[in-house]
Amino acid sequence: MKQEEIKDKNLQDLFSQGSTETFPVELNRRIMKGVVKIQKKREWRNFIGLSLFSLSLITVIVFVLSYFTSFDLAGIFGKLFTSTKEEVTSGTPFYLLIFGIAIILLLLDYQLRKLAKRNEKK
Repeated sequence: MKQEEIKDKNLQDLFSQGSTETFPVELNRRIMKGVVKIQKKREWRNFIGLSLFSLSLITVIVFVLSYFTSFDLAGIFGKLFTSTKEEVTSGTPFYLLIFGIAIILLLLDYQLRKLAKRNEKK
């Protein structure tokens, strides 16, 4: 029991001495620059990783759809670019619907990421 009290007292003395020392301002600035640089690298690496994962997922989906079903990507986009004016205008509401859904999903993603960052800081 006595030895534990001595160890605790020694630790308290050690921590009390360490808290009075201060580092030069330039050292603190360099350390913070390094921390920010590492954080930016990590964020960029995560962005690239997620982008590559998303592209590979889309590629796999298109491959599976074209291989196992009668999904013809070249035929669909070929008709889209070579179609007449009547065919394009008849599909306009469908494309506007897809555009609206995409915008809503992007806004939802933005809000959820902002919320996640706010919760991460707490």
